[in-house]
Amino acid sequence: MVTIPTEKIVREACKKFDRENSVIEQAVAELFHRYPKNDQLDHVLLKVVTLNCLYSTQIPTHSQIVPNLVDMAQHIHRNGRLIDAGLATSTPIIVDTIANPDVPNKQTRCYFSFATKYCSWHQPESYPRWDSNVRGYLESLQKQTGFPNNFEVNGYWEYPQFYRVMSKLRERYGLSSLSFKDIDKFLWLHGKQ
Repeated sequence: MVTIPTEKIVREACKKFDRENSVIEQAVAELFHRYPKNDQLDHVLLKVVTLNCLYSTQIPTHSQIVPNLVDMAQHIHRNGRLIDAGLATSTPIIVDTIANPDVPNKQTRCYFSFATKYCSWHQPESYPRWDSNVRGYLESLQKQTGFPNNFEVNGYWEYPQFYRVMSKLRERYGLSSLSFKDIDKFLWLHGKQ
C-alpha cells in the first residue's frame, strides 16, 4: 500500500533523506553553485560525470554506439546559451533539450532522468526529478487512487507533461508549502517501496 503524502509525512521524509545523504547533497550543491553556467566544457563535464555517478543516471562512460558522458557534456556546452536562458526562466521544455543529445553516427538515446536532475540542481524549486523511484511511486499511487489520471507512467512523454503531473500532485495533497525538491526526497524514499 502506497503512503499518501501529507505535509507532515513529506517533512519527515526530508529529515531522513537529509540525514542519510548530507555529504552527497552538499558536494553536488557546491559543484553547481561553483559552476552555475554551461559555457565552459570542463565545468559541464564535471557536473555531468558527478550526477551520472552519484545518481546512477545510466549514461555510459565510453560508447561508440550511444551518446556517452563526453557526448552529453559537449551537447550541453554546445547548447549552453539556450540551456542557461531556459534555466534562468525555469522553462520546462529545456529538460527535453538536454535529455536528447544529437550525436552524429550514434543511436538516439533519451537520458530523461539525467536531464531532470541536471535542471533540478540548477533550479531546485522549478524542476521536479524523474527516476525509477518516482515512476514506482506514481505507478502505485495510480493503481491505489487513480491519480495521476490520463498519465501513462511508463509511456514516452515530454517534460512539461510530467511537470504538470507533479504540480497537480502537490496541489491535490496540500503540499503547496513544500518545494519540488522536498517532494522529490519523499518520492525517492517511498518510491523504493
